[in-house]
Amino acid sequence: MAPSIERRFQLHSIESGMVASFYDVGYFTFAFPVSFYGGSRLAQKPQWIGIGVLVMGLGSLVFSLPHFLAPSMMSSMSETDTLCHVGGLHGENPCQGATETFFSSYKYIFYFGQFLHGVGATPLYTLGVTLLDDTVSSENSPVYLGIFYAMAVVGPAVGFFIGGESLKQHTELTLKVAELGLSPGSNLWVGAWWIGFLIASIVAVFVAIPILMFPRKLPGADRLRKEKMAAGRTEFVVDSMENTADRLETKITDFPCHLLVLLRNPTFVALTMAAACESGLMAGLAVFLPKFIENQFSLQASMAALLVGSLTVPAGGGGTFLGGYLIRKLKLNICGMIRMCLVAAFASALFSFVFILDCPNVEMAGKTVGYSNTNNITHRLPLWNLTSECNSNCACSEYRYEPVCGADGFMYYSPCHAGCLVERRDKSFVKVFMDCRCLTGFTFKTRNYAGRQWNVQAVGKTCDNHCKYLNIYILFCIGFAYLTLLDSVPSMSATLRSVPESQRSLALGLQIMYVKLFGTIPAPVIFGRFFDKTCRLWQKACPMQQSQGNCRFYDNYWMSRYMLLAALTGKTMTFVYYGMAYYNYKSPDGQLCYDTEKGKPCPSEEVEDVAADEMLGGEDDVADEFATLEKGRKRRRNPASGKG
Repeated sequence: MAPSIERRFQLHSIESGMVASFYDVGYFTFAFPVSFYGGSRLAQKPQWIGIGVLVMGLGSLVFSLPHFLAPSMMSSMSETDTLCHVGGLHGENPCQGATETFFSSYKYIFYFGQFLHGVGATPLYTLGVTLLDDTVSSENSPVYLGIFYAMAVVGPAVGFFIGGESLKQHTELTLKVAELGLSPGSNLWVGAWWIGFLIASIVAVFVAIPILMFPRKLPGADRLRKEKMAAGRTEFVVDSMENTADRLETKITDFPCHLLVLLRNPTFVALTMAAACESGLMAGLAVFLPKFIENQFSLQASMAALLVGSLTVPAGGGGTFLGGYLIRKLKLNICGMIRMCLVAAFASALFSFVFILDCPNVEMAGKTVGYSNTNNITHRLPLWNLTSECNSNCACSEYRYEPVCGADGFMYYSPCHAGCLVERRDKSFVKVFMDCRCLTGFTFKTRNYAGRQWNVQAVGKTCDNHCKYLNIYILFCIGFAYLTLLDSVPSMSATLRSVPESQRSLALGLQIMYVKLFGTIPAPVIFGRFFDKTCRLWQKACPMQQSQGNCRFYDNYWMSRYMLLAALTGKTMTFVYYGMAYYNYKSPDGQLCYDTEKGKPCPSEEVEDVAADEMLGGEDDVADEFATLEKGRKRRRNPASGKG
């Protein structure tokens, strides 16, 4: 979907990355307020979540607005003459009517729409997780969390599928693309990217209504909470911590104490940074993997989106669900969960080496190779010179980009630059060109048009680079997604069990803020910068336009190398942080994870008993630490009270 938006609104890849990042900017901005106030005991969590869903629907509506606000593409896509006219009389000026800062302003609407998406999603992924965990037993909690996060992966899969189908339709639904010789395989094709967002805005309203009707506490929530907190143990610990939790969660002045306790928890900090690395990598791939597949294998944008959505995303959903299932099946404690994360991170890093495979570049005459009909096919003229002996008197304009594939296997900037004098339509309404002066001696096929035999020398689509790695990429990307999301539930469960129960909502909010700030906000921008660095041809903007046009095609070799660099860096950092969490975790009885390998087995209680022990031990720690901090604060407020 990103390539269509870039073509329509002349965006760079780094700007597409910023569009994706603004989702997390909205999330980051509201994560703490929502988790702190919405996570209090008296808060109406279902109402917070329902309002968030409505805000997401509004964001989808705003995101689709540029399609309706921008002028129609009818004028720019009208039947214009791009053939070679010997003698230099080429028709109208392609820059006529261009404005100074026309398309650049629409990106801000995309930014705001994504910002609203992030704001609306904040209650769902902070309060929704704790609400779900509070209403099911500790034994079943990993399974339900697995289903929850699996649906969070299946949702994008459905989005990829809908987006892939909508991209087969031109963004101007009333445009007669067949008469213009346009097809989804054309470099000028802009798919109907906005349809899915309109559907999402409508669906959000129908989903939000029943959520808003939920009660503050679901039936049985109090009973489950008491079982988790006490599990038949001393009651005064629970009572004192309930009072402490109420005091902490309702007083903003106590917020620094909460924050300090969490930041002094090395296991929580390490798990949070690991989640930031994993989430950042997945955020970048979610935006740019379809674009990578499209450019590497010369596929249509709709086909690339369908491949990513129908194969890799469901595989990630399966990995998410399996992670939750294994926790329950193997009765893993925190150490076991972190070990699972370590194994999954290492294995997925091996799958990332698939990006070392790159497909041949589709060369463009006059930009990356010389013209085929010159004496020196490689570098008779400078590579940046589109003018050759065969088209020097055609008066071709660099502002009118309409690439064609020549019979010599090279792309040409336009039919004019290929020296083509005649244009026709084939049976599929694709433009074909004959009598091309720059393709003398090269022929695709012979066709009969109007009773005359013509040698077709160029067609209006992208040349095939005949890359044979597609099946390998699909298999490795499925494995990469499966293993990457396999550790999502173990990591989340370990995070929940490593902090006191009274700080769960705040811990999730803090973790999400770190994940956004160090992971999902910068990652798409970094990926976009990588893609821009591999661009081999930028659309030349008209002189009165301030910004450069979008990239027309990329260098496949460097694109794959940058993807490999990003994947390996992210996976290596994830593995290191999981190792730090494993090394630093200490159970309530003082036992370390790595001591179990020296003959000191971990307790083999059921999952809920382990969780209860950890929570009770954690509550004692936070109670003592909070009491110390509270005494220190009172002493600073009233120094005289400390005198004998």
